[in-house]
Amino acid sequence: MALNKARKLKNDDHLNWSAFSDIRRGQYIDSEQNKVRSNCHTVIKSINLPDVTFKSMESNILAKNHIILCGMADNLSKFVIPLRSKHLTELMPIVILHTKPPTEKQWKFIAIFPEIYYVRGSGMSKIDLKKANIMWANNVVILSS
Repeated sequence: MALNKARKLKNDDHLNWSAFSDIRRGQYIDSEQNKVRSNCHTVIKSINLPDVTFKSMESNILAKNHIILCGMADNLSKFVIPLRSKHLTELMPIVILHTKPPTEKQWKFIAIFPEIYYVRGSGMSKIDLKKANIMWANNVVILSS
């Protein structure tokens, strides 16, 4: 019986430690976002992905002199942070063109930045590149899979 109590206590300790680890990870994420907010142009309230998802941005004034990002990376924030640095006086809009929208985890890290849009499509398709308003883009970045 004492052995069962010891096992239960050990299991409970493990569960509590896991919960603590999750809290610590959350605090780490929050502290990283605070650093980013102090060094980058950000919005006050995180942007919802559906609010910046477009079927097409062709001829859309939001997508002029912009960067088209074809493909997806696990860590989109590493791409976006330098493009939203506080020392920049003018921000180029970023249009993410990919067959799947960013995951919740990916979006959480870039939802604090202004002027990022998503269009479903492929960088290998002329039609989809037109939907991302390629005729008015300053740059196109193609990520490999």
